[in-house]
Amino acid sequence: MEQNTQGSPFGEDNKSYYVWIIAIVIIILLGFFGYKMYTKNSTPTDGDDSGYGQNGGVNDGTSKPTGDIEVSNQIPGNTVYLTSVTLSHPGFVAVSITKGSSAGKVIGSKAFSKGTNPGQVSVSEKTVEGEIYTASLYADDGDGVFNATKDMFIVEKTFRATKYLDYIKG
Repeated sequence: MEQNTQGSPFGEDNKSYYVWIIAIVIIILLGFFGYKMYTKNSTPTDGDDSGYGQNGGVNDGTSKPTGDIEVSNQIPGNTVYLTSVTLSHPGFVAVSITKGSSAGKVIGSKAFSKGTNPGQVSVSEKTVEGEIYTASLYADDGDGVFNATKDMFIVEKTFRATKYLDYIKG
């Protein structure tokens, strides 16, 4: 029995037709799986280059950073002692002079690893008797350098510099 191959773009050889179909299917599959592998390994950002994803999570495939600070009133000086720094991701504690009801000029910062750690932050200006200061906790954006505009703010606590620690609570 003779096949009718008239009008076939491949002429008399219909086997090459099937080879082309298989080749095109393989190319489409490779493209699809290549795309899937590429998008699986890249983390979307919100375009601000802050190191945080669209939902506030650090761009390491994990959830939004969390943490807390415990700080009490301090004796005036060049060091602020932190009872506890708890972080779900590496981050920083920044110590600021409090202006009104918010943190003002940053006078010191220190990096902390994830987990719960006691610590201390050296400050560039001595804390002054009676003044109020703020300890702010930030999650690192991944560059290892503190930057209050790029690192993600988590929480802040205020404390007072006083030599009368037994009498002032707050």
